Amino acid sequence: MGDRGAQTTGFSTRLTDFDDALIKRDICSREQCLLAKGMTQEQVMDLLVAEEAEARTREIEAVAVAAAADRDARKLELAAAAAADPELAAAIAASLSEAKRAAPPKSAAEEQAEMRAKRLARFG
Repeated sequence: MGDRGAQTTGFSTRLTDFDDALIKRDICSREQCLLAKGMTQEQVMDLLVAEEAEARTREIEAVAVAAAADRDARKLELAAAAAADPELAAAIAASLSEAKRAAPPKSAAEEQAEMRAKRLARFG
């Protein structure tokens, strides 16, 4: 006879409409729903950390795109100001170069390790 308890396919991260309703009403958390599907605590933690790291990566990429667009807009404004008032344009260029640069973003592995540590601290 076959082993009825053996898992033959991977777990799905999709939740049912019922699970979504429970989460929406703060009756249970997404973690609890995934555990109820049969995932181990380790699998749930890995899944949530990976999802959070992916979300953070998308957020950082969006900020980088916005910053690049803002930088391009400033360059255009500076070029227009240089044509009208070269002294003002030089002052603006100097102030832009003195502005603080943002700290370099952490690597995905560092972000994932940090989020995993926070989740472990939160859920034990």
